[in-house]
Amino acid sequence: VGAMLVLTRQHGLPVRYRQFHLGLTLGLALYLIAWFVSESMKGPVKLNLSTDLLLLSGLLGGWPGGLTCYLLHTLARLQFAGTERLLASMLDTAVPVLCGCLLHGYVWPRLRKAFHIRMVLLVWLVRIVATYAGLALGLTVIDLPATLIEQFVVLRLLVLPLSFCILYLTLRMIYMDAQVDEQRRREHRLTRSDALGGLPNRLALD
Repeated sequence: VGAMLVLTRQHGLPVRYRQFHLGLTLGLALYLIAWFVSESMKGPVKLNLSTDLLLLSGLLGGWPGGLTCYLLHTLARLQFAGTERLLASMLDTAVPVLCGCLLHGYVWPRLRKAFHIRMVLLVWLVRIVATYAGLALGLTVIDLPATLIEQFVVLRLLVLPLSFCILYLTLRMIYMDAQVDEQRRREHRLTRSDALGGLPNRLALD
C-alpha cells in the first residue's frame, strides 16, 4: 500500500481518486500471499489475515476496489487450493468486503480530514464481527468436525492484535497521504488570493 501511494503520488493523483488503485493493490497482495504460502501451508486451518485486507479493500476502495480485491482473492483460492470448500470460502470472504464497503461512506471522508484512534477501534470492531460472521456463514454450506471449527475460532482470535496493527498503520498512511493533498490545496489558494484580505490577486485576475 505504501509503495502504491508513493508511485501514484508521482502522477499527482489526489488520494480520493486512487480508491480503485487501493483495492487492486490489496487484491494483488492477497494473491501473492496465497501464492507464497500455497506450498508451505497445506493444512485446512491457516492464520487468517486476509480478512484485514479484504475489509480494507472495501473500506478504502469502495465497491470497485472491494470487488476487484474479492475477485483476485477468489481466483487465488481457486488456483492454489482447488474447488474444495470454495463456496464456503467465498461466503466467508464476502462478509468483510461487504462490511468494508458499507463503512466506506462513513470512514473515507473523515479519514482524509482527521485521524482518531476511535476510528481505528471502530474498523477493528467491524473486523472482529466480520471474521466470525463470515465463518458462521461459511459453515452453513459445509460440515466440519468440531475440533476443526475450534481451531478456526482460536486462530482467528490469536491474530486480532496483529490485525489491529495492520489496520492502524494502513489507515495512518492514508491519512498522511491525504494531508499532502490538503497542503497542495492550501498552496493553490495562496497563489490565487491575498493571504491577509482573502481578495483575488493579480494571478487569479489574469
